Amino acid sequence: MLRRLERLGARFGPDAVNAVGALPFHTVAGVNGAGASGALAFVGAFVNVTAPAAGRRLAGSAASGNVDVTDNDGRTALHYAARGGDASGVRWLVDAGASTDALDLSGDTPLALGLRSDQRHLVLVFAEYGGAPLTAVVRAGRTDVLRDLVLLHGNGSLSVHQQDPQTGRTALFDAAELGRLEMVTFFVEQGADVSHLDLSGLSPLGAAASARQGAAARRLLEGGADANQPQANGSTTALHLASEAGCGACVE
Repeated sequence: MLRRLERLGARFGPDAVNAVGALPFHTVAGVNGAGASGALAFVGAFVNVTAPAAGRRLAGSAASGNVDVTDNDGRTALHYAARGGDASGVRWLVDAGASTDALDLSGDTPLALGLRSDQRHLVLVFAEYGGAPLTAVVRAGRTDVLRDLVLLHGNGSLSVHQQDPQTGRTALFDAAELGRLEMVTFFVEQGADVSHLDLSGLSPLGAAASARQGAAARRLLEGGADANQPQANGSTTALHLASEAGCGACVE
């Protein structure tokens, strides 16, 4: 692959976009083996992206070049790599500083987009870099993937207690907020903390109440959640939030 790319080098400039605004950096990222073969490094050079030294991960302002450049759909090269299922490409891009939380215009993170293509093996790859990959599984509505991965790896990298470092939320919050009842039940059965407060001071029950997810709220209450647990500033409870949201089913 790399030798072919080298022969076509003149076509890989920063203005060489296709009909959806994708650069060669995007399209090559979606090819299996692009990270391991050196193909990503080759096309990455055209957008000033280089891989960091072995064992080193770039992030934030240190991210390499235009690693998060997007196409017309708001997708980064990491979105393409995840959709294509290439673990080597995912690792190469994240090590170069690609954001694992980048949202495309449909609201999908790279992992969420990968899950839409059933690239479930990438959940473990993204878990290597922290964050909360189970949240992407919940948002994708993949109860089957959630069960399989947690039952296999719940004592390690995919614990139900894993928190998103930016929000302090576990995946249970998203399941409750989206009303994914089967997932809420599974998390409770696996020992997820129904009383955990995120960085804004909200509990899973508070999240369900605010989103008017009555069935999820009831399941959390059955699992031990306290309707009178202080939320946010300490003067609000899940009952108050349910009332404010007009969720009669949450307070029955």
